[in-house]
Order: sequence, then C-alpha cells, then structure tokens
Amino acid sequence: MTKVAEALICPSCQGHLRVTPEGVTCTACGNVFPIESGIPLLFWANDWAGSRPDVTETMKSFYEATPFPNYDDLDSAAALREKASRGIFARLLDEQIPHGAKVLEVGCGTGQLSNFLGMTWGRSIVGADACVNSLKLAENFRRQNQIENVSFLQMNLFKPVFGQESFDVVVSNGVLHHTSDPLLAFQTISKLAKP
Repeated sequence: MTKVAEALICPSCQGHLRVTPEGVTCTACGNVFPIESGIPLLFWANDWAGSRPDVTETMKSFYEATPFPNYDDLDSAAALREKASRGIFARLLDEQIPHGAKVLEVGCGTGQLSNFLGMTWGRSIVGADACVNSLKLAENFRRQNQIENVSFLQMNLFKPVFGQESFDVVVSNGVLHHTSDPLLAFQTISKLAKP
C-alpha cells in the first residue's frame, strides 16, 4: 500500500487518508477504517436518494458467500502465470502494461488478474473489490507466493478511495453490468485513470 497510500482519499468526505498498522484514518472527518487480514476495509455504502434501486449490497452478499474464482487449481505463482498466459485478455494486458505503471483493478474478486499482473517487476497493482472474503483469498495467495507489487483493499466502485488521475491503467472486467448504474460506474472509475 505504500506506493499508492498518498493517493488514498476518504470515501465519505474525500479527505486524505493516513495508513497505520492499526487502521486507516481520515485526517479531515476523522472516520477510522479497520484493516482485516492485511486488507483496508474502505467500503462506504451508496447514499442514493429517491427510488434508484441499488443492487450493491445484494451483489456483495452473494460474492461474500461465493467468492469467485477460487484458487483450487492454483497452488503456486507459476500455476497462475500458466493459466493467465493461456487467456488472451490477461496475456495482452501483461504484454501492454509498461514497466513502472500504476494499475487499479476495480472488482478484482479473488485477485487472480491483479496477482498475475503483479508478478511482472516494476508495476504497482491495486486490486479493489466490495467483498472481503474474495479479497482474503487474493491476499492469501499474494502472501504465500511473495508477490510484492500488489495490494488489495475493500472499496465501493461508486465511492472510490483514490483521487482522480491516480493510475496509469484502470481495469474492470465483468463488473459494471452487476451494478445499478453501469454508465455511472464507468464514469466514476474512468476518472481514476490518467488522460
């Protein structure tokens, strides 16, 4: 988290967040966010007024109970690299994201893509998802395989915890259509990418 900590903002007031081993604190409004299993829990619920439906909690509950995909067939970083290299999407991303890039994966789930992209030295990868159980699987695999360029955090994509233009690349695959407002979701996370 140290490589991206300076870009963290409070999902409530957009104040600066200070990361300590005990938790994450907003220097503006004083909100304190816990860290669980090495994962900052920065999720802030939507506060949409009126009759707009919000499926965020429904989707979050589903994936908390059923993290997907699991790591059952992946016992090592080499196995993950082999699996990801067979897929066109992951392989092309790995080939095209340059050395030194800061990458955010929004809706990373169990973090397989983030962990794969983080195996290339010189990149900083952040995997963000709403589901803590999925993130725990991601973080456990990262730790077991000593993938140092990746960090994971819990975040609501409608309430991002990063300032605008914080990342060279923002990836979100298979996520936006699971939201109440895919266009707003796209507009929100696209602002996190540099021009």
